[in-house]
Amino acid sequence: MEFCTQIAAQLILDEMKKNESSAKNVVMSPLSINLMLNMVAAGAEGNTLEQFLKFLGSQGIEDLNQKSSVMMSLLRYSSGSKASTPSHVPTIHQKKRQKRQKQKQPLFSVANALWVHNQFQLIPSFRKITKTIYKAKVKNVDLMREGDKVREDVNLRVEKETRGLIKQLLSKSVNLAPPLSLANAIYFKESWEDPFMVSKTRDKEFHIFNRETIQVPSMNSHNVSHDYASLDDFKVLKLPYESVIGECGKQIQLSMYLLLPHDPYGLQDMVEKFNLDTKLLAPESLNDHLRKVKLSRVLIPKMKFSYNVDAKELCFKSVVSK
Repeated sequence: MEFCTQIAAQLILDEMKKNESSAKNVVMSPLSINLMLNMVAAGAEGNTLEQFLKFLGSQGIEDLNQKSSVMMSLLRYSSGSKASTPSHVPTIHQKKRQKRQKQKQPLFSVANALWVHNQFQLIPSFRKITKTIYKAKVKNVDLMREGDKVREDVNLRVEKETRGLIKQLLSKSVNLAPPLSLANAIYFKESWEDPFMVSKTRDKEFHIFNRETIQVPSMNSHNVSHDYASLDDFKVLKLPYESVIGECGKQIQLSMYLLLPHDPYGLQDMVEKFNLDTKLLAPESLNDHLRKVKLSRVLIPKMKFSYNVDAKELCFKSVVSK
């Protein structure tokens, strides 16, 4: 995963350097990159497989498949019903939480799919791995003639898995060329453990990459204790989501880590630092610095992401030289 985090950081840096005058939001998923590369590696052999294993940090194909199986299991285990806290007199917030418990909406939803050009027939063992470990839809198709059909198939599958949030993952401008096309979609939705009050949302200043300052609707809280750290170049805020009871029967809690450079326009320098040492982004590394601190004010800007990038060239050039 460390290598895939580095790829994600490099893609973000490339976009920042290409679009220095824009204010475009960029989103990357190291998890998606990891799952896609693992799937491709599972069908590789010889020197190509050795290079995949080296960059993905696996000792062999069995080790790679085992890690992928654990990863997919953890994602399934993270989907479940809400964890409740007993209370004789429920508060308004607890009543709302109990209502959501009854709905039992999944926390995570992951969809993987693989379309291989008809010229390359899938061997049974690879088809079995992609279906059993990655829960992927696998098909042989004519990518030259059935590109529109594949796009429609991908978009319908992703729209379903993301509860209608992503309606068109692939536009007609996306080239579905042989020998294969892969798709991954991740859906995540959860409530904060300590919700922000909608009535307190205000337009506040936000500094963007092109050195402009804009007004953005921002959630805010006052005098609330949070896990927080102020490091040399940036500050970290950890915001936990409501805990859930996963498929494993255990209580699970996920969190969002917000990283903000001390310099209002120091985003690129911060990302370059992470690109040089992705271990800085590991939760265990960040957690070592966090302390419970009562913050006089926390402002979280409203964010919307609509972004596409061709990660294929960087991913495969980084992994495979031959």
